Amino acid sequence: MMPFDIRPIERNNPQELKLVAERMGITLVEVLGEKTGRARYSAQWLLSRVKWHLDPSCCKGAIFVASDSDILVGHTIVRVDVEENDQATGLFSTTYVVPRARRFGVANALLLQGEQWMREQGMSRAATNTSTQNLPLIRLYEKHGYKIVLEVPQDMMLRLEKQITTRDPQTGHRQ
Repeated sequence: MMPFDIRPIERNNPQELKLVAERMGITLVEVLGEKTGRARYSAQWLLSRVKWHLDPSCCKGAIFVASDSDILVGHTIVRVDVEENDQATGLFSTTYVVPRARRFGVANALLLQGEQWMREQGMSRAATNTSTQNLPLIRLYEKHGYKIVLEVPQDMMLRLEKQITTRDPQTGHRQ
């Protein structure tokens, strides 16, 4: 087991913002393939998207990072997403863990931190969208109780969702 801490990104740290943006790009390559992953989004767009998630005038979102001795080994980006039916859902926009830190619980910890943030925002559902080819991410979410609720075969994409709040059987209050 490797030691790591989960914390919010340092919003005013350009190196952390840039690193998360670069790793968003790596995730796109891993999920979409080299050609599509690199061609679809520029480094400038990725950095602006990271900043967008942290700008309350644009988005209700957060970025959590996993650090090992001050080295960022992973991140997850979460936000409140309002769907067509005006229902708000907590959305995991992206999650990434560096290869050397995989299989040590980093992604699990990031997912749990993201769900906690969503609950604090009043969300009762959490979701993520990914490629049907992204089997490690699909397995991670399914291990945490997420179910595939939508699959779009022509786009090779799917959506995983789960309820993230429950009622206390004695008080009836949301937990």
